[in-house]
Amino acid sequence: MLRLIATVFVTVTLFTAPLAAQEGIDEELAQIKAALESIESKAEGGDPHAAFVMASLYHIGIFVAADRPKAIGYLKASSEGGDPDGMYYLALHMIHGVDMERDVEGAKALFQQAADAGHAPGQLAMDVYLSE
Repeated sequence: MLRLIATVFVTVTLFTAPLAAQEGIDEELAQIKAALESIESKAEGGDPHAAFVMASLYHIGIFVAADRPKAIGYLKASSEGGDPDGMYYLALHMIHGVDMERDVEGAKALFQQAADAGHAPGQLAMDVYLSE
């Protein structure tokens, strides 16, 4: 009898919990969409960190369809705007020729700029790539 009650409880919970939670999820999805629109608007307005966030999302395809060329565009905007994360990740793409033409010297210059801004991974990259 206890097993039957436990089975019914689990079955009812599994099938009704998603229905009860759907309203909350719809509201949260609307909040995510609004946040994405806000971040993208800031990126388009020249905010380098917002551009870096959009580059990350488009690169992997989180909350948006993956779009590597769009990701690189945002990464370039982030780097040109002075965001150390943007500089570092654009330099990684450049030095390895990922999604763009390989440019070792350009990458080293961006690693240096990121390092000069106190970006620890940029500082490490300078040690790794300049020691070669």
